[in-house]
Amino acid sequence: MKSAIWLFAVVILFTECKKGSNPVEEPVPFCGVNMLPLDNSGYFSFGKYYSMCGGPNCASFYQLRNGAVYPDSMVHFTQPLVFSTIQLTAPNTLGIASTVLYSFPQEMTNHPDTTFGCPDCHDQGGYYIEYKASSTAPVQYWSIDPDTAYLSNAMREYLGRVDTVLAHL
Repeated sequence: MKSAIWLFAVVILFTECKKGSNPVEEPVPFCGVNMLPLDNSGYFSFGKYYSMCGGPNCASFYQLRNGAVYPDSMVHFTQPLVFSTIQLTAPNTLGIASTVLYSFPQEMTNHPDTTFGCPDCHDQGGYYIEYKASSTAPVQYWSIDPDTAYLSNAMREYLGRVDTVLAHL
């Protein structure tokens, strides 16, 4: 009887929506997602940067716009963000990148134009997210310290998803 209950629990576990993703697996959208609205003239940009970096690529950013994903064309983090005009064409690139948009935390939606912590204040880098819903909407941004100890579970989980997506793109 115990083994039947365990088998039932395992089946239920694997048939429910994924709440997160294993870093070695391809990321998948959450169920019951909080997706920011985005029309054909809007965009969603996300990435991670290190300003005191001496390497060839100290910023890794992507932008979702017009149903495609575009990589950055920056060596270092700059504002405004600069993106390639050539979209990524690898299979499922849009699906992978969209998981960052699909799983956007309500906490961040409620606090646009916010800096959480002290990004890159002591050479630890930072996350930067920028969102513009449409051509007439204002640009919103979030700058986040990668030291997540003081962040909510939802934000920690979200930044983990960002890292996973960045590793896959």
